[in-house]
Amino acid sequence: MVIRMIEDRSILWKKFMDNPAKIGSCTPSSHYLAQRLLAPVPWHSINTIVELGAGTGVFTKHIAAHKKYGSTLLIVEQDPLMRSYLELCFPLCHFGSHAENLPYLLRGLGLAHADCILSGLPISIFKAEQRTMIMKRIHSSLSERGIFITFQYSPMMSPLFRHYFRQVHIQFELRNIPPAFLFYCQK
Repeated sequence: MVIRMIEDRSILWKKFMDNPAKIGSCTPSSHYLAQRLLAPVPWHSINTIVELGAGTGVFTKHIAAHKKYGSTLLIVEQDPLMRSYLELCFPLCHFGSHAENLPYLLRGLGLAHADCILSGLPISIFKAEQRTMIMKRIHSSLSERGIFITFQYSPMMSPLFRHYFRQVHIQFELRNIPPAFLFYCQK
């Protein structure tokens, strides 16, 4: 467990130093953030879950532990090193490399929609056109009553999420470095 935590931190630190504009934080998300963000997910009714920007797998561990038997988990991570690390840790999951390709990734698995999409993407640091494209792809990839869950380090993305979702609930988690705003959005 300690070795895994050191590996998580060292991989993330290296990636952050290589390109801070693509990585939202130089430290992995906390166990507290993962627990709190995923606590409201109705696992019994989730058949397909997507994780965007999985990083070192902090949320992936929680998803894998709680998802119902037979459900599909698609992990999307752009960075090849982190994706390879996740493929070793979660060999029974499906993988993709770009959030922009989400509808095509789902179709490639024979799926029309996801019931829940969790995003660890640092949406606030994306250019406006990239934000819009990703949010459109997320929205179109969700089932009729699908859930979008994400966290950001400021509340400034709230208007963007409210534009795409009829319900948006915000919480705050202090036990993370940095502290994070949690967004629960329903189509």
